[in-house]
Amino acid sequence: MNFNNSNSRELYPMNGKKLCYIINNELFHKKSGLTRRNGTNIDFKNIKITFEKLNFEIQWNDNCRSLEMIQNLQKISLKSDLKDYSIFVCVILSHGDEGIIYGFEDSVEINKLLAIFTEENCEALRDKPKIFLIQACKGDKCDSGAYADSIQSNNINKMFIEPNFFIGYSTVPGYFSWRNQVVGSWFISSLCDVINSNENREDLVQLLVRVNNRVSKYRSNVNRNDMNNKLQISSFVCMLLKDVYL
Repeated sequence: MNFNNSNSRELYPMNGKKLCYIINNELFHKKSGLTRRNGTNIDFKNIKITFEKLNFEIQWNDNCRSLEMIQNLQKISLKSDLKDYSIFVCVILSHGDEGIIYGFEDSVEINKLLAIFTEENCEALRDKPKIFLIQACKGDKCDSGAYADSIQSNNINKMFIEPNFFIGYSTVPGYFSWRNQVVGSWFISSLCDVINSNENREDLVQLLVRVNNRVSKYRSNVNRNDMNNKLQISSFVCMLLKDVYL
């Protein structure tokens, strides 16, 4: 494979197994006030197919409560053979807000999910890349930027700092993340298109820059004037120490 002169750069080794875990929350309890996430199963299918092509083992859970999200990730972190994996990818598809992800009837801080896989808590993935890709809103603003994965709140996201993590967000702090019930979300559809067309020529950071560019070209097309013709920009936080080739 062509790694674009990557011999002069440090790479995470990928000679072990690879795991992709998907949380796909479509339905929410009536008392939560959250709407059904039409189109999320398109995202799920696209992610599953894309990462299967990259020889990832795929695991998933649907419509999780916040405690179930924590417990399911803890179960993965304690897998007896987790040391045999070279990389862990977690894709979260849900409603969200600044710093939180909504479960079926409650919410959980994103940092609490990330912390399960720190080197202190998950020795098996020490010095290995942990990739989180989050399709959810980070606020209630529109960028003069379908459906949106958001609810209004005043949650504040505290910065998560830990080596060997990469967190890709479908939007920037304070803003909506758009989703189409026919083709899925702008972020996940762009992510899968970019990965599938790349053929492992570029590392993860380069791929997500391309995803940012692709997402930024979308415009919303809805009946509400205050929500129509809005755009979105995806973002990421990179604490990787080496290049990742999926």
